[in-house]
Amino acid sequence: MNYPWMLEAKKHIGIDENKDGSVITQWVKNLKLSWFTATFRPNTVAWCAVYVTHCFQVSNISIPKNWM
Repeated sequence: MNYPWMLEAKKHIGIDENKDGSVITQWVKNLKLSWFTATFRPNTVAWCAVYVTHCFQVSNISIPKNWM
């Protein structure tokens, strides 16, 4: 099945934290994680939750207030 969040996720298959760090950092900014944005470095922090949450947000799926 192709859920909207899966379609968004498929767009980013192969993303690399070293090559595409600015994309991942923008996801963090878009998620309004101000406490995390200041220190976030995609090549030093696991960003899998940011990736999934970005896909949910783009697909208009509700995100828990304190997801991270």
